[in-house]
Formats: sequence, structure tokens, C-alpha cells
Amino acid sequence: VVNLSLGSAYGQEQDDSAFAADNVVHAGVVVVASAGNSADRPFIVGSPSSAPGVISVAQTALPDDLQWVLAPSVGPAITNAVLQSWSPAPSAAISAPLARPSTPLGCSATDFASFPSGAVALIARGSCNVSLKSQNAQAAGASAVVISNNAPGDPPSFSFGGGVPVTVPTFTVSQAAGAALTSALAAGPVTMTIDPAAAVSLTNTMVGTSSRGPTVGTHLAKPEIGAPGAWLSAETGRGTEETNFGGTSGAAPVVAGAAAL
Repeated sequence: VVNLSLGSAYGQEQDDSAFAADNVVHAGVVVVASAGNSADRPFIVGSPSSAPGVISVAQTALPDDLQWVLAPSVGPAITNAVLQSWSPAPSAAISAPLARPSTPLGCSATDFASFPSGAVALIARGSCNVSLKSQNAQAAGASAVVISNNAPGDPPSFSFGGGVPVTVPTFTVSQAAGAALTSALAAGPVTMTIDPAAAVSLTNTMVGTSSRGPTVGTHLAKPEIGAPGAWLSAETGRGTEETNFGGTSGAAPVVAGAAAL
């Protein structure tokens, strides 16, 4: 069994890596390759997973992944908030005023000198590690943390930057959602509600970044199978620290391992 957590987008059957991988398949070896992380675009799947005999693997959500809903008292609910894996999920509904640190980035403890204890912190992404922002907010008594992204697209996951454990739920939201919350807060008080009962299970769904195929040119139905691909990984040389790892490069080894078994 060969696992190939690599590839290039818009992979073609004639690509040298695809040609070589197919030769290995003809020799009686199971070859598993990642489909790529180019999202839901037509005819985009990576080579060598584009080879006819290679098993191309997409990324699916982890069995316990949830799509969280953040409901502000002003404006529409945010339906695609991402809980950071190094922070705890809320065990009960949180409903508290939304507040910002004196400096939007929240990279210093002094930014939270006048932060109201018990409030949900709205912090902008940038300049320092996201987990440091959460640590500063939790030290000031925040009940939860919402990190607004600084680039268009889906809200991302971030690695843990070290230091004390984060004990308050920390979510990322899109740039557009963060801008809407900032505008609402500038106009008057906003209450944020985060209810675990409103979260939606993502079991058996595709991760948004995963390539969907089919292949360009030959139009093969690739990828053929999906598997979970997001994990917390030990980080070399950093003591007990961990790093978020995700993508079809993490999904392919799951299928390769199943093939080996």
C-alpha cells in the first residue's frame, strides 16, 4: 500500500506523477492519494490522484464536528462559526453582552483593562496568535471569544500558540460577519447568544476546502471516497504544544490505513 499526501491542482492523467502511480497500480500495489484542497470548483482534482487506478480521497468532517450558530440580538444569526479545537465547547447556552477590547486586536492584557467581566469578547484577527487573544480575554473574565477574520472566505481554524490552557469557548467568524457585529456594536448594545442546542451536526458532510472533481480532460469521477482529515498533531520541538492539521493530506492516510488492514 502506498499513501501519497501530495499533488498539484487540475491533475491530468498524462501528468508524470499520475503516469508513474498508475504503473505502480498495474504492479499490484494499492495507491491512495489526496484529492487536493481547491474547494468546490469544476474539474479540479489533484494529480496523481487523477490517475485511473489510484484511489483519490476527499476530506469529510470529523464525526463530532458541529456547525455553530452565534445569534446576536441585532442583525442576522451567524450560521458558520468555527469552534477552535483548543478551546472547550459551551456546555450550556451563553447569553451575554458583546464587548470589544480597547484595541480591536486584543494582543495585550492592557487592552482588556476596562473589559466588562462576563461579556463575550469580539476581537479582530491579526498581529498575534489567536490563542493569545483568547487568553487575554479569559483573564479579563470573558464568557466566550469571537475572532473576526481579516480576509474574505470561510472562517478558519488556528493552531494553539502556547501558554496557559484556553478555558473559554473561542469561535472564528467570517470577515463579513465580524464587520456586521462591529457595526451593530457601534450603534448600540448587542447581546450574543451561543446555544449548543442550535449547533448542527456535520457528520457525513464534505469539508468546504476539499476538491470535488471530476478530472479535467478525461472527466473521471474523482475523488472516489472521502475520509476525515483534520486532527490535532504534536508539534516538533515545542514541548506539549499541538498544531491543527487538516486537509486531504490527512484524509488519504485514513483510507491507506484501511486498505492495509
